[in-house]
Amino acid sequence: MNTGWGIVGEKFTVNIRKPNSRLYTFANYQLDETEYLLLRDGKSVPLQPKVFATLLALVERHGHIVGKEELMHTIWPDTFVEEINLAKNISILRKTLASNDTGDTGQEFIETVPKRGYRFICPVQKIGEDGANTVAKELPVEEPKAIISDLEEDKPGVQTTLPEIKQESPSKNYFQLVFALLILILGISGSCWLYGQNKHDLPSGASAPMEINRITTSSNAFETAISPDGKFVAYVVGELGKQSLWLKEVASSNTIQLIPFEEKRYRGLAFSTDGNSLYFSQRENSESELILYQLQLRGGAVKKILAGVDSAVSFSPDGSQLVFVREDKTQEESCLIVANADGSGERKLGSRKLPEFYSVDGPSWSPDGNIIAVALSTSANDFHYRIMLIRVDSGKEQPLGEQMWAWAMRVFWLADGSGLVMLARDKTSGRNNQVWQLSYPAGKAHKIINDLNDYRCLSISADSKKLVTIQSEVRSDIWVVPLDHAGQPTQLTNNPTGQNGYDGLDWSPDGNIVYTSVENGQQNLWIMNADARIRKDAENRPKQLTNDLGINDHYPSVSGDGRYIVYGSSKSGRVHLWRIDIDGNNPQELTNGNLDLKPNCSPDGQWIVYSTEKTGSSAIRKISRIGINGGQAVQLTEKLSEYPVISPDGKLVACIYQEDPKLPRKIALIPMEGGEPVWMQKIPFSARPTVRWHPNGNSLSYLTTQDESSNIWLWP
Repeated sequence: MNTGWGIVGEKFTVNIRKPNSRLYTFANYQLDETEYLLLRDGKSVPLQPKVFATLLALVERHGHIVGKEELMHTIWPDTFVEEINLAKNISILRKTLASNDTGDTGQEFIETVPKRGYRFICPVQKIGEDGANTVAKELPVEEPKAIISDLEEDKPGVQTTLPEIKQESPSKNYFQLVFALLILILGISGSCWLYGQNKHDLPSGASAPMEINRITTSSNAFETAISPDGKFVAYVVGELGKQSLWLKEVASSNTIQLIPFEEKRYRGLAFSTDGNSLYFSQRENSESELILYQLQLRGGAVKKILAGVDSAVSFSPDGSQLVFVREDKTQEESCLIVANADGSGERKLGSRKLPEFYSVDGPSWSPDGNIIAVALSTSANDFHYRIMLIRVDSGKEQPLGEQMWAWAMRVFWLADGSGLVMLARDKTSGRNNQVWQLSYPAGKAHKIINDLNDYRCLSISADSKKLVTIQSEVRSDIWVVPLDHAGQPTQLTNNPTGQNGYDGLDWSPDGNIVYTSVENGQQNLWIMNADARIRKDAENRPKQLTNDLGINDHYPSVSGDGRYIVYGSSKSGRVHLWRIDIDGNNPQELTNGNLDLKPNCSPDGQWIVYSTEKTGSSAIRKISRIGINGGQAVQLTEKLSEYPVISPDGKLVACIYQEDPKLPRKIALIPMEGGEPVWMQKIPFSARPTVRWHPNGNSLSYLTTQDESSNIWLWP
């Protein structure tokens, strides 16, 4: 993509040349095939990917009948789905296109041709048939900005002079939060969605509706921060195993790459209080500790500040000091550290012995400079988070409110000190983190956002009027493919937002599949037959096996005799292994470790191997074995090892194994009775390194991800 930036009179003009792009306009809509966007009067209309694909197929052949079979083949290629899915997409499109902010317009866009198909009857204009359009946008500017010519996406690291970022005085409208960044990151499949000017419910006391604007156009953002004056957003983009740092002006399309793509990972972005510097942590190599760097936005100089900074930093009101979290492995403790802004004069403000720890998403310094707020994880009685307040002068700690959170991440003080905004998940909200507000000093909590999405990373402007976050959504479905490649892959589920199978699935001996799903809003275990013809019968449709509210049952394994399902669950407080009958009845808790995960049942139905984690910094995951009815567990490994699976003959356990923290992980085979590996092999790994045995016991299959493409491999 070539982009030319320059000054034209009193307008800032951006010329964007998009190769192979096609735009369609009809009524007050614009459909962008390349960006996968539908705009109504310039504002984005969110559509699910398959619904968008349906609209695109009809618009491309506007005025002509498109047969149902042709549509289904286009939208779901090489996949068997029922016609009702197409009818549902058409219904959604009709309601969406015929509506606006005031209600139904009554305009008809899609005509049904009985027994034949559908036809898009609204006049359509195609733009960009030559495959190379130039779209010019004129944006008002108050003063000259950076002039960048011939900026190319494949030439990172363009050096420029950035406009000065000025600090504005705070406003008292603290609850008028404006989402400056809203990105949909898809775990398995999907695309970016755009939300613009949609009205949402506000916390009590708010005087105006929130506006939601999407800042980036990609779905691969990982970290973000907003400048104190709310005019700029910094964010990290990942691509092909590398990451790059970017800066965007909120009010325009002015975007600058600050640091080119490199094989390093960023943790914690934070602007200085004057907005002229950006702070972040990186490792010099995979084994080294995280180092805090300062990037001067005017001039682009990068300066090393301090080592051992494991979280985003937060600055004191005057900008002279910063606070962060450090994980001290040698002392087996998590520490809250205060230091001068230049990295000197560090002191320990608070510490907790592992397994308790302060959240590495970062603390927040109060506007009056007296208190540090941070999320604290503890496993006393059960695993949970509390929001802790630590006095800067004395280090005295006390919790804010009585609520115990299933998960808590970054916290930020509101400008008037009346409370905190944070990312958290209560014990009834399933697996998704939402944006919450916690009052001070009462500690009363209520949601600012309440939807089905998951939010990662949070930052607010100095006046608390703008909030930036990353919206992520895991989308997955279950497929089967013949091992001999004799047939086509078959899709078994068709609701990616149900996250089907994302946290585990397993075959039963009679050909059923047990899997995780959030089909009903909570993650539970389900069972279905792999034969689509059988599933059509009412009595053979997918059946929900567990109904644990806010627990997130995961990683099911069916016993070799088909009698039981063993899975991980935190229903008793900590994550332990549980067993149910194959029909979902008679739940029984089997283990009582600190963290018991990823069970696998033996072919004879007598044993379970699983990963377990004890306390302390040496709390690496190791593999243990326990009977199907519970009892005394036996530890099988001494080194870091997880994802165990028992061989078909019951004699060996395949697992992910690491001999030394400085060495790469490998696939290893260990005896069922425990001991040193009898075979090891180094292979590339994905973020979810699952290993499985071939039924003949002579091969292992594993998943690996390279260049953003995941595939299943077979190793003899």
